[in-house]
Amino acid sequence: MNRFNTIIFDVDSTLSAVEGIDWLAAQRGPEIESWSARLTERAMEGEIPIEAVYSERMRIVKPSLLEVQQLGRVYIERMATHAAETIAELRQHKIEIVLVSGGLREAILPLAGQLGVDQKNVYAVSVFFDQDGAYAGFDDASLLTRQSGKRTIVGQMKLKGPILAVGDG
Repeated sequence: MNRFNTIIFDVDSTLSAVEGIDWLAAQRGPEIESWSARLTERAMEGEIPIEAVYSERMRIVKPSLLEVQQLGRVYIERMATHAAETIAELRQHKIEIVLVSGGLREAILPLAGQLGVDQKNVYAVSVFFDQDGAYAGFDDASLLTRQSGKRTIVGQMKLKGPILAVGDG
């Protein structure tokens, strides 16, 4: 008998050793990278709510489709050691795997595919692009752009317990 029926994983700095928004900010130069990293650190430490910084970071960084696709490759390149084998073993034991992240869905989907996680089990913030691949906004209504968003999203899921959450939030 399994101890857990569902395991929820965060992505940034959990399944992959990269903070996606900080990586994207680094594409804008060292000043923007430093600014974004400080905001991420302060939000993760609870000093400021994530909703206070999410829109601002996206407004400044404005990732293109090509950059988001590259981030997807970076997530895979910097995947946590043994993550793929661990998730494969959990799936063999019929444990449902769910990814819940405040990161960008379009960048996370390639990692999910690499790990064998169904797209329907990926909860992240959608980003939008125009016909030329330029940034056109993000789903600012997503609960995952808010401090208690992960908890709220998980509470709305019809997951079979017991449940284990791995990562922050």
